[in-house]
Amino acid sequence: IIALMLGRLRMPIADAINYYVILVTKVYSGKVSSMNQRSKTLEEVLKEIVQQKTGDPEALLSDDGGPDGICKT
Repeated sequence: IIALMLGRLRMPIADAINYYVILVTKVYSGKVSSMNQRSKTLEEVLKEIVQQKTGDPEALLSDDGGPDGICKT
């Protein structure tokens, strides 16, 4: 997850750490009881982060890297 934040979303390290702390807090809070619920919460939080960074919660986080040499994480 950190690699995607840094490489694909081009987050500064401090931002990636902050978003990761938020993600872990929400996914592993005492409010989430089942693994299925944790998976759903993880997906929701990741979509929120992707939307904040790209404007599109469904943005693809992978591609062929293209000729410009963008990180292929």
